[in-house]
Amino acid sequence: MNGKKYLEKPFKEKIHFWFDKNRWVALILGIVAAGGFLAVGLFAPNVFKLLAKNKKSFNKKAKKLLSDAQRRLLRQGYIKRAQLNNGQYTYKITKKGLKKLANYNLEFELSKKGKITKWDQKWRLLLFDYPNTQQSIRDSIRRIAKSFGFCQFQKNVWVYPYENAYQMLDYFHLLHGEGKDKLVIITANRFVGDSWLCKHFNL
Repeated sequence: MNGKKYLEKPFKEKIHFWFDKNRWVALILGIVAAGGFLAVGLFAPNVFKLLAKNKKSFNKKAKKLLSDAQRRLLRQGYIKRAQLNNGQYTYKITKKGLKKLANYNLEFELSKKGKITKWDQKWRLLLFDYPNTQQSIRDSIRRIAKSFGFCQFQKNVWVYPYENAYQMLDYFHLLHGEGKDKLVIITANRFVGDSWLCKHFNL
């Protein structure tokens, strides 16, 4: 998945969330993935505008922490330098960096779960088809599903009531780079016998 596409819709909200939580590594990875560096060591002007909401706390200490995180991520291979056609250098996020960013994105998505209060009377069914020989993938799906708050309905079927369930697919595909045909979420109407699910999710 393209890093820029992954962040573009909720980008501003994520930047504020990570800044408020002092997630400096997430800030750097998110900004680099979205093309927020014009050149090495230089934030794009629009990124400063995003952080302007926090201008009082965006002081010398915060800038130093961001700079330290940037150097550390470069050294550890989460971002890399790339030369532009005009001779300037910019940063690009690596596959390793995208996987690390996915963990911060999961934290962000989980922070929003409690904000959804209205249910549209539909279920989101998570279905997957991985053989037992790919047990690590199956375990990963279960772990991520539980983190998002899905409820296990059958052996390979998990249920969730809200539309942000689809963020789980983005997270999984980014981590594993596969599975679009083996891991899907379908939307279903209410069905006979789903009262225990309503009780489980306090609906």
